[in-house]
Amino acid sequence: MDAPSIDTLKRQNLLKGLNQEELRKLQRLLKKKTFFNNETIVTEGEHTNDLYLIEDGEVKVLKLDDDKIQQLPIGVLEGGQMFGEMSFIDGTPRSSTVQTTKSTSVYILSRKDLEANLPDMLDIFNKLVVNISRINIERLRDSNQRQVRTLRSSAHSLELRNDLGSLLIYFLICMGILNGLIFVATYLWPKIPFDFRFYGYWFLMAVPCLVLASRFHLYHDQFGITSRNLIKTIIESFIAVAIGVPIIYMISQYYRGSLSSIPDEGWLFWGSGYLLFCAIYELIARGFLLNSLKTFLNDEEGIKSVILSALIVTFIPLVALLNASYGVIMLTLVSNLGLGYLFLRQRNLLGVITMHFFLGIFAKYFQLI
Repeated sequence: MDAPSIDTLKRQNLLKGLNQEELRKLQRLLKKKTFFNNETIVTEGEHTNDLYLIEDGEVKVLKLDDDKIQQLPIGVLEGGQMFGEMSFIDGTPRSSTVQTTKSTSVYILSRKDLEANLPDMLDIFNKLVVNISRINIERLRDSNQRQVRTLRSSAHSLELRNDLGSLLIYFLICMGILNGLIFVATYLWPKIPFDFRFYGYWFLMAVPCLVLASRFHLYHDQFGITSRNLIKTIIESFIAVAIGVPIIYMISQYYRGSLSSIPDEGWLFWGSGYLLFCAIYELIARGFLLNSLKTFLNDEEGIKSVILSALIVTFIPLVALLNASYGVIMLTLVSNLGLGYLFLRQRNLLGVITMHFFLGIFAKYFQLI
């Protein structure tokens, strides 16, 4: 165990105000010790009263919960900071556990050694008590400020989740109303083509979604309308398309088994309209619905939101899919799950629009849509 240098002591927050002579007196009492990573230095409840000054490294402060089962982290201390001061002053049991988060060197001041050198160390002890009080007041002030920030953040999150809950209810109501309108239109005009009903459904849904986004002050970056990670996004999307094409082919063989000819309206005309549809569909399904669900459900991983949004956009518009084949329904569900996961990775609508468009082209070619 080595004694610290005077320059090292001057960098310690606890020893501010001590003159050169006082530092020399204290120097003789301090002993250096190094602890390995994840090593416990003091344990909550034990009866020790040494004071620790951190030279370098880092420790975490842990406290048992009310049931005395789990240790909860309450702070982190680094070089120049101290711990163990409360037991050092009043001799009470340790109020928390301190563990290293990496190799850490500390200087240990024993209260027994300090008392053995009284009254020569009395002035030093008094200054230490004053500094400990000052440091703990600063810690308390910082803790209060952090708590206020946490409460403000929690209040904002709660308000946002309440807003998104209302938004999702309005969204589902709009889908229900639109389903009813399409059902009535199909009943009155049974010859309305399936494609017209299906694509028209999502074009019409874009209107209430844009109104709701404006009403609840959702911005374009929240929808994933961004240019970040553009190259990576495009590459990942084409990899996903390469994986998805064989799946589409297998579904087509099971449900259709034959290839389609070029659409009557021509690939260029059909493709242009389909690209617009993909952009609107992904804006609603991923940018609007998946994002809102993720925040409302506090779904950090996002998997639940991907599954729920895929089920909603696949099965709620059943009126538009009444005469759709099982192949289309299965393809729609699987595609929505894959597109949702891709959006979760990229947070960029361009990627899922690209994937949706090219998978749709192949689905059309294999006569699934």
